Amino acid sequence: MWNSTEPQAIAIQEAIDAYTAETGIQVTVQWNGRDTQQQTIQAALDSKTSIDLFDEDFQRVSTQYNKSCLSLEDMAAAWAMRITPSLRCPPRCATGPAS
Repeated sequence: MWNSTEPQAIAIQEAIDAYTAETGIQVTVQWNGRDTQQQTIQAALDSKTSIDLFDEDFQRVSTQYNKSCLSLEDMAAAWAMRITPSLRCPPRCATGPAS
């Protein structure tokens, strides 16, 4: 989604560099930019290319790419159990049951 010279890409690259320095694991990034992002991802998914991670608009992911992506529902449910109860329930139940 980003061109390599954009501030967001620079921040992501810094995080990648720090991860590589700490773990020794090399991360390969293909900066596509907005202009070719959709065509590049769709072509890769159509050809069954293995993609570990991509950055894209969430609505496009949920409507166009969803059949090619892993479900995150189990992970989301597990994380929801870690959130404090006051954040899990609607505001009215934070003070007790509704009367």
